[in-house]
Amino acid sequence: MTIQGQHPYAWNLTIEDGLPSSEVYDLYQDTKGYIWIGTNKGLCKYNGNKFFYYQNSEELSEAVSGIQEDSMGRIWVQNFKDQIFYVENDSLHYFEIPSKITVKDFLVGTTGEIWVTDKKQDSLYCYKQDGRWKSWRVFAADTTLDNGSKGIVSIIEGANNIIYLTSNYGLFKCEDDKVHFITNKNFARSYANSRKILPVYLFKDNENSLFFLQSEKGNAYQISQLIGEDQVGIVWNSFRSDFYDARNHTLRVDNENTIWQLTLDAGLGPIFNSSATSKADSTLLLFPNEGISDFVIDREGNYWISSLSRGVHIIPSLQIYQYTTQNSILEYDGVGKIEKKDDETIFIETGKEKIVSLNVKENVIENEIIIPKGSCNQLHWSRGMLLVNGNIYQEIHVPSAIPSKKYEFTPLVIAMRNSFFYKKNNIVNLTAIGSAISSLSPNIGSRKLDEDLFSYIKTQEVANFDVIKYNKLLTKLSSFCGIPDAVNNRILIARDDSLMCYTEGSHPFAILDVEGNAIRGIYMERDQKKGIIWVCTINSGIYGLNKDLKIQYHFSSKDNLISNKIKKLKIDGEHLWLLSNQGIQRFTPKNEESRIYTVADGIPTHDIQDIAVVGDHVWLSTAKGLVSFDKKLPSQNLVPPSIYLKRIAIHDKDTALASHYHLNYKQNSLTIYLEGISYKSRGNFKYTYRMLGIDSSWISQPSTINVMRFPQLNPGNYLFQVKAINEDGIASNRTIDVQFVIDKPYWQIWWVQGLFGLSIVLVIVAIVLTRFRNKQREEQQQNKMNLLQMQALQSQMNPHFIFNILTAVQNLWLQHKNELAMDLQSNFAKLLRKIFQYSSKNVISMDQIKDFLENYLNLEQIRFENQVQIDFKIEEDLLDGYFIPPLLIQPIIENSFKHGLFHKPTDKQLKISIQKEGAYVYCCVEDNGIGRPAKTDMENVKRSSGLKTTQKRLLILQQDVLKVPHPYNNLKITDLKTVDGSSRGTRVEFWIPFITSDL
Repeated sequence: MTIQGQHPYAWNLTIEDGLPSSEVYDLYQDTKGYIWIGTNKGLCKYNGNKFFYYQNSEELSEAVSGIQEDSMGRIWVQNFKDQIFYVENDSLHYFEIPSKITVKDFLVGTTGEIWVTDKKQDSLYCYKQDGRWKSWRVFAADTTLDNGSKGIVSIIEGANNIIYLTSNYGLFKCEDDKVHFITNKNFARSYANSRKILPVYLFKDNENSLFFLQSEKGNAYQISQLIGEDQVGIVWNSFRSDFYDARNHTLRVDNENTIWQLTLDAGLGPIFNSSATSKADSTLLLFPNEGISDFVIDREGNYWISSLSRGVHIIPSLQIYQYTTQNSILEYDGVGKIEKKDDETIFIETGKEKIVSLNVKENVIENEIIIPKGSCNQLHWSRGMLLVNGNIYQEIHVPSAIPSKKYEFTPLVIAMRNSFFYKKNNIVNLTAIGSAISSLSPNIGSRKLDEDLFSYIKTQEVANFDVIKYNKLLTKLSSFCGIPDAVNNRILIARDDSLMCYTEGSHPFAILDVEGNAIRGIYMERDQKKGIIWVCTINSGIYGLNKDLKIQYHFSSKDNLISNKIKKLKIDGEHLWLLSNQGIQRFTPKNEESRIYTVADGIPTHDIQDIAVVGDHVWLSTAKGLVSFDKKLPSQNLVPPSIYLKRIAIHDKDTALASHYHLNYKQNSLTIYLEGISYKSRGNFKYTYRMLGIDSSWISQPSTINVMRFPQLNPGNYLFQVKAINEDGIASNRTIDVQFVIDKPYWQIWWVQGLFGLSIVLVIVAIVLTRFRNKQREEQQQNKMNLLQMQALQSQMNPHFIFNILTAVQNLWLQHKNELAMDLQSNFAKLLRKIFQYSSKNVISMDQIKDFLENYLNLEQIRFENQVQIDFKIEEDLLDGYFIPPLLIQPIIENSFKHGLFHKPTDKQLKISIQKEGAYVYCCVEDNGIGRPAKTDMENVKRSSGLKTTQKRLLILQQDVLKVPHPYNNLKITDLKTVDGSSRGTRVEFWIPFITSDL
């Protein structure tokens, strides 16, 4: 029994996907890569993601066909009311034809002419590029023919731009602006009327060879070829058996020059190959019982087949076959487990309690095995036995035995996850509650195990439906899979927690990765030739263990693995076939070479349950049927995707497309719309772009987002670059470059900024100068006021000082101290001359201050009869180039004499220290007099108008010279105390801002 005809996997475009109608008449791929589709509901264009529709108010019929393209990239179509339209600038335009022409067919010539044939008369018309029409009569004087109805049958352009056409008279050509009859010999005649030539339809292969198709249902079928300039030779004159009773519609030629027959009710299939280097697969039949209108192979190798009732079928590869309920014995599309028997045979769980043995070479079912109800969890072929694990059963079949044998076991609690044979007569069963080894007998586990087998584990006895079963429990932990290693007397089991090795002679141990972490396996397979045990894991890729159970290989997604979760693998020589949720991968460990097969390559779905490698094919059980493909099938799509710039909007307003834009500063928000084409991935590619001037790094986004926005760009030069990258990382042949220059606003232009800046500078300079002059005037006025105030205070100090000296002289005369009075009066005269000398000056030098103070101290010594011990010190540096106002220090010294030392009877001491301290002349006058009485500060100040006046002068000088106040307001008075609190004198400190030159 055969499994029926295999059929390549195809996916469909239907009304649900946006196709206007399921009745499709014509297909065409233009030079840009778009697929144009003519339907009974109008013309549409498809880019892999989206449909675009075209209509015109002049249309008398929506149904269109005959899609062609001219040298300008315009698309031409004809509707079923004999109107011709063309698409230009993405709009459908009506092409007006003279009313005398009843259009049969039309042809767009490569040199730009539009050729039209008439259905009612034997006439040919041509619309020239200069807008003129030209016509010819197509007639052959052959009276032997019963020409019947008039009209041109077919038209085509051949080599050297020669137009060929056929009518009921035979073959003609239009060359050198004339129509020539060629021949009507060797054309097939009607079975009912030998004087009548069957309609002749023209087509050509990829080498521009001209062919003719004539067909009469059930009677005649002939394909002939133009040989030379005027000879017709028959190349095929028999029906393909599948199409004998079919309504043969037309022929199409594929990329390898294979001639395909399209029928209106029996699908399509190859007939023969016009090239001597290739052969056609005459057994291939696609979409039987379906009406096929057209056939196109796109640039990526996808087969587009238009149906008259089911939309458009797309076959990614003719080498990927799909077995479903519609074309095979499968009872469900969701195929269960599969298992390789040998290089020609595979076991398939077909559903409905049945497993079949399929000879893949002969496509014949060799055997059927009936199994209990319930899903099948595992098929395992070993030692000529097929182990079948289900939810509620376990069976082992020996198909070759006569009569056939069957071992059975009914689990009591839970389904078997995985089982395998160990040594000669044992079986290991793995479940969610542990793993156990039992004897292999017709009633599995009914025979006792050898006690030497895993001797450290006790044998268990379990009642199973009145039968005692024996096993040894290897582990109580949930187990996924295992593998025997009988040569080394051990078993490997992948438990939930880790990969374990159970040896017969010692206790089990864990197999860890190089970092000491547990390996969580879900499937294992042994390479019998190399001795490597491959372990698939939950999330760590795959491991390869050597004979010593050491990790020899570890591959993950970092090593080009399709996924870190590999559900299953099969060993095929140097290659590993890996099953994941992302597709199928052929991986070569020695060089990490990889091939990945996904939906984009023609796999119907990623919902794959099982995998087997049988002969030269890979077999998959999927949710959409049984799938097989050649192991050598290429997986990488090397065809670059196409990419086009569709629109550019400035502030959301479309502008004409260009490669360079010069914009003003207000036109700084850009929106760029793209369109890419990639059918292999069903539009699942990505755009990679950047805007130089903002960032040099590339940004990627999926093809479903074809808009790039750049709002509020700063003035400057920008270069937008974008390319499309397909599912296999192949970039488009060209990178779209668009340059944008955004001008600065007028106020940012350099010369405008210069003028503006200069204006600001001039204004600032004017303001600064005005303020400086005002400040200068204010300071001059303030200085004049300060000077007048200082002079006023100074004028107060001069008579005050003179009054004090004269009072002292008077006191001495009254005390009859005549000599002292005379000395004081003489020294006073000298001092008075200096006072008069300095009274007109604002400042005097520190050297003059020193002489003045020494004269004054001599006066006071005479006055006090040399009873005061005076210590007068002045820093030498101050004597060179430093100036202060006169009569600032003397009043403070006078206060010490008058209020401190005058009332002290003995041991009178006075210390005077003048030195430089920062920006000041620091003066310290300290006496050991009676101190100040315990009165308020205000009363103490009133005791000496000289001290008060001195402090005012100091404050004015501080503000005038340094502009900031002094922490002690330039004067500090300290009452000196003994240990017991009694007064021991007064210290007066004051700071005079020094002046480095004579004002």
